Amino acid sequence: MKYFYENDNNEQVGPIDIDKLKSINIKSSTLIWKEGTENWSEAKNFEELKELFIKPPPLPLKNKEPKIPENAFVKNASEIKTKKHSLWSYKGRMRRSEYFGYAFLLGLLTRGITYLWEGSYEDEPIKFLALLFIPMLYLYIIIAIKRLHDMSFYGWFFFISFIPLINLILVFWDGIEGPNKYGPDPKGRQPRNK
Repeated sequence: MKYFYENDNNEQVGPIDIDKLKSINIKSSTLIWKEGTENWSEAKNFEELKELFIKPPPLPLKNKEPKIPENAFVKNASEIKTKKHSLWSYKGRMRRSEYFGYAFLLGLLTRGITYLWEGSYEDEPIKFLALLFIPMLYLYIIIAIKRLHDMSFYGWFFFISFIPLINLILVFWDGIEGPNKYGPDPKGRQPRNK
């Protein structure tokens, strides 16, 4: 039996046999005429072509865990050590030991500059030494903010570090386990399941 079909350019193509028709990429709405029929009809109306338009149902969903981006959590503490963070940026978190080390170093530098300042009676060295205090103060503010971020506090709370004895909180209070809104845990810990 011979078939004719309408192509994309609205032209009649044929005669062709059923195997050739099935090999052509026809749509269910493609008009077809076959010997023995009076009118053209859509391909979906021909019993021998219906198999071309069967769409299987979607595959069943497997128990897949949601995909978590690779950088969402830190897997272990060694990963933290390989990541470089800027000391001049307030973003991120800082461990107690890092904070104590930087604060101690800044304290020694401040004491050294103060010692030099007291021993100088000329104007030029005093101006230079006064300029050294600006980046040191900035660094202290940055490390205090990062330490507060580790405890999940806003950076503005750094003003409490100027209150005697209250500033010891920054040294002795452990940070929040696991990631928080300021970044991954610097110790690489994950939150405990409660």
